[in-house]
Amino acid sequence: MKAFETNSASGARRSRDNFVTDLTLDLVETLNNIPGVQGVSVVVRPGVERGAISTWEQRQGVQLPQALRALYTASDGFMLTWNYSTAGETNISNI
Repeated sequence: MKAFETNSASGARRSRDNFVTDLTLDLVETLNNIPGVQGVSVVVRPGVERGAISTWEQRQGVQLPQALRALYTASDGFMLTWNYSTAGETNISNI
């Protein structure tokens, strides 16, 4: 499975956007709709090389399900940050 394989640049962008929405469980959209929340940003880390996954599997004596392998090759995590402003004070949050 190749998470971002498409035939055009706009198709690749849509595929990437859909992947990020799924990865964050649509939390970005939810945060953007909360009064006081601002500066919502998500940074997706690049995927892990297939060889690194295979090496880990061999060391651990396990084989990951194909869907999990596909997820790890598509992204090695993400950082979601946002600011929340109340009464003139801004608090920075992230996960």
